[in-house]
Amino acid sequence: MDLYNLDGLEYLNLVKAGAYNLINDVDRINMLNVFPVPDGDTGTNMRLSIEGGIKDEFNDIKISSNAKKIARGMVLAARGNSGVILSQFFYGLSKGVDGFDTIAPKDFAKALLKATERSYRAVETPTEGTILTVMRESGEYLNENLDKVDTFIDLFNLYIKRAKISLENTPNLLPVLKKAGVVDSGGAGLILVLEGMLKYLNGEKLDSILKVKDTNSTNNYYSGSAVQNDASKKVHKKYATVAVANGRGLLVSLKEMGVDIIVSGGQTMNTSTQDFIDAFNCLDADNIFVFPNNGNILLAAQQAANNYDKANIIVIPTKTLVEGYSACSMLNFDSDNLDEIKSELLSSFENLSTLEVTYSVRDCVINDVDIKKGDYISLYDGELISSNKMRIEALKEAFKGISDIEDKAIVTLIVGSDVDDSEVEEISEYIKSLNSYIEIYPVRGEQDIYSYIIGLE
Repeated sequence: MDLYNLDGLEYLNLVKAGAYNLINDVDRINMLNVFPVPDGDTGTNMRLSIEGGIKDEFNDIKISSNAKKIARGMVLAARGNSGVILSQFFYGLSKGVDGFDTIAPKDFAKALLKATERSYRAVETPTEGTILTVMRESGEYLNENLDKVDTFIDLFNLYIKRAKISLENTPNLLPVLKKAGVVDSGGAGLILVLEGMLKYLNGEKLDSILKVKDTNSTNNYYSGSAVQNDASKKVHKKYATVAVANGRGLLVSLKEMGVDIIVSGGQTMNTSTQDFIDAFNCLDADNIFVFPNNGNILLAAQQAANNYDKANIIVIPTKTLVEGYSACSMLNFDSDNLDEIKSELLSSFENLSTLEVTYSVRDCVINDVDIKKGDYISLYDGELISSNKMRIEALKEAFKGISDIEDKAIVTLIVGSDVDDSEVEEISEYIKSLNSYIEIYPVRGEQDIYSYIIGLE
């Protein structure tokens, strides 16, 4: 390999080597989760995203052409916040190498700055102490030390050296990481990709990189009646809706509320950009409202909206299933005013808090709460507030710890597949003992992973 100039085929091999190195250690990245919940999937999301960029055939030798094709594949395959940011990193990199047939190390270093800039732009409110910080600090360091760079090995050695320092400092920038005793998982995944590239440059045998799994979508789509895949059978609508959910009960409820297409997804099954685009293509509408219903799916929904031109896509930023449930219950297009409809949907969950109950996958201490593997834990608006070996007790402790429970008027209990009716009755009675005026609406969602997803307003 030419260590002084990089063409399109060798760039492809670098990306493949990075993907293989990530695949080899993906479980460790998944375990770098802030909370010990069973949905740690950063590594999986990054793997599926990068695999999407290299699964096609490549015949061009120009780096500009191959970088563009790889980036496009990653953007469509991207899922989860980390996967979307990674895809935008490679998209920015493709812009940085645009116009080059081959590229020298110092020009490639400048392209890495464009990659970081694009990644920051993908996030509405960038947070330091994440993969973004690792990208930025390592890129800036590299470009400040270009006098030490002659070959691509020099480049990646410097880049990775600074990236590792940045990664170790992420807990000092993001308190939630320090509380959990972990570094940023996205940043750790990025370093694995970079280390794979360096291994290739150093001549390590990486034949297995040619056997990357196909990432064709396996998602399922449900409509209010039957999925309309034949364009001739589509019914044109001014307004249509797409929502992400899992659990048979929730699917039925959302259909009854008028949701047109439901994408099966959520915790551990993050919806990709392409999944959303496929769902949009099942519709014939002027305007499509999208409800991601998961904070880790929101960026993919927004990325899909930016890559779709057959309809006006409006992403309603629902970050939990109960937020989405609340918003979809307010679906009403009678006003025929896009701004009014959007405003009403946004206001439907403006004052809604979310309480989620699941189980712990590791021992840890967070917010002074001693958690053992297998314990049930409660998260209230993203903060861990209780842990107990008994699920009902963990939930009672959580409700007791909500300081303004007496001010709440409505509780929506979206109940998981592992909860029986007697437990729902017991927790309902307990909530009533804390606030006798509160209205409780149980919904048999039948979702997995989270036994309860509860909305309080």
